[in-house]
Amino acid sequence: MKFLEAYFRLQLHLQMFHWQSPRFSQHKTMQELRESLDQHVDEFVEVYQGLVGRRIRWSSSSCLIPVGNTSLTCIRKEIKTFLRFLSSPDSDSWLPQDSSLLNIRDEIMADLQQGLYLLTFL
Repeated sequence: MKFLEAYFRLQLHLQMFHWQSPRFSQHKTMQELRESLDQHVDEFVEVYQGLVGRRIRWSSSSCLIPVGNTSLTCIRKEIKTFLRFLSSPDSDSWLPQDSSLLNIRDEIMADLQQGLYLLTFL
């Protein structure tokens, strides 16, 4: 599922920045963003499974997510990349046009936009 592949990449970068952040405020911002995103992504996947009537299957054997050091600049870039993924015209290929899923996607996007805003104070 393209959505989960993209989310796992973001999630890994958020976690690395959470651990590596030099300031407590950055550490807490990443923790709160991760918790909110995890809740909304869990809801998204469960609703998706209910809509399609089956559990998701991981079919990508080539999904490699590089792990490395991160920075505030890098984390902003990763968040913006995921936002573009969620709002791209290509989302029709992986996102059924169901209002409940679209609403949850919008909540995920709101979390990310708020995270970008909060990062401007750090």
